[in-house]
Amino acid sequence: EPLPSPQPATPTPAIDFAAIRRSTGLASTQSLTADGATLENPGPLFQRLPKLPRTQAPEWLQEGVRVTYYVATASIPRNRYYYYRDEHGAIIEADEVGPAGAGLVQFDLVALERSAAVSSVAFFVGLENGVAIPWGLARSIGTPSAGEYWLHPDSLQAPDLATDGELTVARMPITLDGRTYQGVRISYQTDDAENTSVYDETTGLLLYSLQAVGKERGTHKSLSLMYFKNLRQLELPWRRAWAPDWVTTGRTLRYDGTVTILVPGSPRVPLEYSIRSKVIASHARWSEFDATHYTSGQFTSQVQQVTGVAQISYGSWLPPEAAASLRRGQVLDRDPLTEIKVVVSRVSRDVIVLTETGPSHRIVSTFDRNDGTLLAIDQETVMETATTQIQVQLRSRR
Repeated sequence: EPLPSPQPATPTPAIDFAAIRRSTGLASTQSLTADGATLENPGPLFQRLPKLPRTQAPEWLQEGVRVTYYVATASIPRNRYYYYRDEHGAIIEADEVGPAGAGLVQFDLVALERSAAVSSVAFFVGLENGVAIPWGLARSIGTPSAGEYWLHPDSLQAPDLATDGELTVARMPITLDGRTYQGVRISYQTDDAENTSVYDETTGLLLYSLQAVGKERGTHKSLSLMYFKNLRQLELPWRRAWAPDWVTTGRTLRYDGTVTILVPGSPRVPLEYSIRSKVIASHARWSEFDATHYTSGQFTSQVQQVTGVAQISYGSWLPPEAAASLRRGQVLDRDPLTEIKVVVSRVSRDVIVLTETGPSHRIVSTFDRNDGTLLAIDQETVMETATTQIQVQLRSRR
């Protein structure tokens, strides 16, 4: 299937996804203690909540659920104008502006266990031009009763959840995209930030969060906004599944290949590209990886991400049980917001190939049919001024 013609997009989006996640106050729910029951380094909202009852997951929080949020960040100058002298010595008044950007964040619940709720997080940019371009991955690990985008509704009804010296709590309606919810609004302050989160009283789903950061006498104030767009259940063709046996803590996968940035009128120059993906935590139904990327032997980036049994995109393995339920041409998902489609493009005795296609990108992922290992990635992203191609293959597993 050919890629669409180039779409306009922002080469370097002015959006701080890390700030967006901090705005919920729950974003530090990233790892579990040894017994898997409590959160390490809980976010500032968790630190301010009273001791809430530990419960099971809300009914809607099932493996394969996808929750999408619209997000935006902006740096707002405190002064509308600034002044400078031109080359003739005249004083010039100019508008003071700050960077701003908007995008989407999608949380896919890829595994749910008694003590852990594990989400793969994908970021998208390009909305101002009518496209959704993948812009990065992360992970979010919470408990079944509380995570980055939910609090169990029983917790929201707890008598101790009330306005005190730390929190301001209000119960009020909130309207998003024409739909009205009964919300629970929780506000608090840190040294230099004002934070507000609103949860749906019935489901516990995070509906809205806003963070304003900036000292009173600072030159700028940073705003981070996130609000609910969509919740839906991915229809996975396989049922009960487990992580492959080879996924053990300390195992490292090495992928080698090339990255090529194609600019019209310029020569094609492939550069060496490699990924070192190390298993830093392994569980029965999910695993956590530390992925380090190198270009021409130089460190490029490092990200921690997860793979779980209810995952069809951006995973390091497929559950072995998936092979029996997949066939060529099968459409695994169509996302109504990003317009991304995931299709089974090949099934043989040795491999399974999944192809993800969006308005401006294509990712072809090849997996070992027998043990589920990700064997190769062929990715192409079309931007306004350039096309980026990444092709890597598994070279070693130790």
